[in-house]
Amino acid sequence: MGCKFLDFLSIFLYYVNMNHEQSIFLTAAKWSLLLLVLTPFIVDKSVFFPFIEGKTIYIRAVVTLALFLLAGFFIFARKEERLSFIARKLCLLKNPTAIFIGLFFVSIAFSAVFAKDSFRAFFGTVERGEGLAGLLFFGGIFFLALLLFERKEWRLFFAAVLIGGLILFTNEISELVKNNWIVRFTGGTMGNPSFLAGYLLFVLFAVFALLEDFLAGRVSWRGVPRPLIILFLGVGALAAAAGIFLTQTRGTYIGLAAGIGAVFLYFGARWLLLKFPAGLRPKIGIAALLLALLLGSYAVFLFWQVASGQDTARASLFPLMFQRAGSFQTRYIAVGVSLNSILPSNEGWGRFLFGWGQDNFNIAYNTYFNPRYFIYENVWFDRAHNKVLDVLVMQGFFGLLAYLGIWVAVLRSGLKSNKLLSAAFLFFIVSYFTHTLFLFDNPSTNIVIFAFFAFAVFRANQDGLTLRPGSGQARSPQGDLLIAENKSDIRAHQLQSAFVRIGTIAAALTALWLFVWATWLPYMQMKNYVKLKASGLPLIEFTAKLDEVFYPYSYIQERIRIDLLKTLPEFPADEGIGKLVSKVMQAADEIMEREPYEPRHPMNAGQILEEVEAYDKAELYYRKALALVPNRPDLLYLLAQNLVIQGKIEEAKAGPLAVLFEQSKAIPKSGILYGAALLYAPEEYQDEAFAILESSLKVPGMMGSLGTAGQLGTALPVMRQIYNDFLALFVQRKDEKNFLAALDTAIKLEEDWEQQKELQLEKGKIEKLPWEDEAGKKSELYKKVREAFPKYGWEVVNVE
Repeated sequence: MGCKFLDFLSIFLYYVNMNHEQSIFLTAAKWSLLLLVLTPFIVDKSVFFPFIEGKTIYIRAVVTLALFLLAGFFIFARKEERLSFIARKLCLLKNPTAIFIGLFFVSIAFSAVFAKDSFRAFFGTVERGEGLAGLLFFGGIFFLALLLFERKEWRLFFAAVLIGGLILFTNEISELVKNNWIVRFTGGTMGNPSFLAGYLLFVLFAVFALLEDFLAGRVSWRGVPRPLIILFLGVGALAAAAGIFLTQTRGTYIGLAAGIGAVFLYFGARWLLLKFPAGLRPKIGIAALLLALLLGSYAVFLFWQVASGQDTARASLFPLMFQRAGSFQTRYIAVGVSLNSILPSNEGWGRFLFGWGQDNFNIAYNTYFNPRYFIYENVWFDRAHNKVLDVLVMQGFFGLLAYLGIWVAVLRSGLKSNKLLSAAFLFFIVSYFTHTLFLFDNPSTNIVIFAFFAFAVFRANQDGLTLRPGSGQARSPQGDLLIAENKSDIRAHQLQSAFVRIGTIAAALTALWLFVWATWLPYMQMKNYVKLKASGLPLIEFTAKLDEVFYPYSYIQERIRIDLLKTLPEFPADEGIGKLVSKVMQAADEIMEREPYEPRHPMNAGQILEEVEAYDKAELYYRKALALVPNRPDLLYLLAQNLVIQGKIEEAKAGPLAVLFEQSKAIPKSGILYGAALLYAPEEYQDEAFAILESSLKVPGMMGSLGTAGQLGTALPVMRQIYNDFLALFVQRKDEKNFLAALDTAIKLEEDWEQQKELQLEKGKIEKLPWEDEAGKKSELYKKVREAFPKYGWEVVNVE
């Protein structure tokens, strides 16, 4: 019965396929691929990273569906239709851009095989949605767009992208209105303003691609008046440009300026060359190119001088660009860290050629960590925030050559188009490439980038087939034989056709396997964990159900188990807490065993153990974390604090505190952490702690930026409490000198905290100021004490 049903289904599908002008499978595959334009609007708040994970599962589902539909065409289509289709598409797969993309994925596969953490290199991480498994789906987008999209589909794709861009801009305006027209960083449904800015650059390209198609008379707008079409495209361009500026993404501003400058320079140079005799043009062109390279190198040198903080005079000329210069300076430091991590003298030729592995940047970053990061930020980096460096570190020199080869091939073919489209290609390539020198890709931008590569190949082959008179041979614009009459050519073509068919079917089956085991399974584990955590079950039942979300082990387990570990203190201390703690610690140990190169896992475990005062066990985890990144200040602080609490003060001073003290000569935060760790020591150490805190906080710029992102951030309230405790200590001692010094610093800390709260109120983050229900600002109270103390002494402190 089953066999008869399958026979019937095959005949039915063949009949349906045969009786349509275009295969129903091809039509469905094209429309499913076009659905990818909806990706920027996908948000799933029921999981971790709602702006990434929802998009990831949607992309992979759509690509898997499209691959199966294309495979269905190859299986059920008539032989002549199948051969004709492949004949028209083979030349596209031989394009240099397609070849470089193939090499790029080969490099990713090699790097995954030789990666430090192969599991992460293959499956990726939930917050990026990449890894070899994830990136293969974006490669599938390139492959599918190349085979499926003709001029009509590209037209629809660009129009849909433009409409999507208008909706994204509308969301930005909506956010602006809600914020009382105060321009803030806005990411909308993209979740990050830099992701949105990069996407809007492609929207600008889509506008000019549609404009070129329209001016060439190839667009059928079904009676829509010509001025209305121009207005639509103009509004789209203005919305995209305005949207980029509203994101306040300075790297994209630089990219936008570079793209516009490149267009003017290129076409200006071409116009000037035509003024010279034909014989002199090659020499003048080479000289102009060398001059442009020289000036460009000098511009890059000046920029990095400013970004690294070595040229503050020029930085002051561009306050908008460098008002948060720390973000540029951390990228400057990242260059050194990245280069050190792939130098053959440091890591051997294997790492230099093939890199550390996809999504293994954090391992290289930790291995060659530069504590100077802490001057500006204390975050953990899993990307260099520079696409070129990301590729170099994760895929090595081989991967970087392939990546740069893609862009060069696209630029070379794009400049052969007509003036308008070549200008659009040049603008987007330069602007987006420059944009990625400060940022990294995300699921939404990966879609349009790989689609852009496919479009570049399509336009390079836009002249279609040519038929040699009397020969019966169809050839591509490059002269490649597509359909021939002699037997040897027919045999070669049939082999190529079989390769494409089998490759597509294999790709569809691989995509299905990756979707089930590397996408859907982790996704459902994540959803089930979130539901379980919110279920309110008694701890014994809750613990019993954990295996349902812990196994089988997938890449999402890192997030699930660490989230549960970090939230353990929130669970009630009833009869089931012991079993839950044991279960969670066991699960955390399994993560550290499977993925042993992530220092945050033992760090988190140590902090949780300290919550239950298991300081000796926490010490072991801190030492395990420091073994992976020996000079990171916050880890040094955690171990030093742990040792001090255990009474091992001399061991702390000889170990982690000694390193922090040495770092404090160049890194003020290390001094602050040194002093903060000593606060847990007996009273005789408090003067030393106070002295180093005072000297570190008095470094120019520290006091005015304690509450801002990239400095101490959330540590500001902690510092306020520390100085309140110092004031109480010095009052108790009647230590006038230290009391007045602590009071001066406390006033500045309070003023900084009050300014942060006023800014939060202005931006609508809080409803009222904290001191409205109290006696007033504490800074004002401290100032009164400071003014009265010389006259009344300790009496005023007692009165106040």
